[in-house]
Amino acid sequence: MYQANSTSEFAIAAKWQMNFVVLYLIAFFWFSSAYTGFKHPIFLWFFSILCVMSWFVNLFSETSILFSEIHGLRILDLPWGEKVTFVQGEVSHWSTFHYVISLICVVYTYIGCWFQYRKGDRRPALLLAFCLSIILLTVVHDFLVDSLVIKHFYITDFGFLPLILIVYNELSSDFRKKSQALRLSQ
Repeated sequence: MYQANSTSEFAIAAKWQMNFVVLYLIAFFWFSSAYTGFKHPIFLWFFSILCVMSWFVNLFSETSILFSEIHGLRILDLPWGEKVTFVQGEVSHWSTFHYVISLICVVYTYIGCWFQYRKGDRRPALLLAFCLSIILLTVVHDFLVDSLVIKHFYITDFGFLPLILIVYNELSSDFRKKSQALRLSQ
């Protein structure tokens, strides 16, 4: 997407990106539900259906779910000298729908964190809420980039790194504790 040489190349790359974003949203929504223990099956399925609907709109859209029309490309020079391509165009109403779905996912996960915190699992709840706050800030940044309010590159991909690292740390910590308990019991 960042190296596109034409509007059609950019549209194809944006469609692929949004396909994976929608699939990620579904997976993250179910993950956060399982991780926090905050499960509402009807809401989970309703949200998944909204995401699938968003995926179909993106699939059959000419310019992806993000844009209704692409006028041209602009080159952005990064501080370290690399050049990336960005689109100049009209933001689609479906883009707003996509960001509302993302916001629903964030709110649901925050509620799940609160539920988990109240249950007594404070550390995992606070860690997930912290990581989610970073992700939320990067999503807001990318929304401003899509809306052409700021000229910058997308950073949401980097916002997920703390989540991956902290969940990895939590899982390895649990594994170490269970391994030690198993050794002590033998």
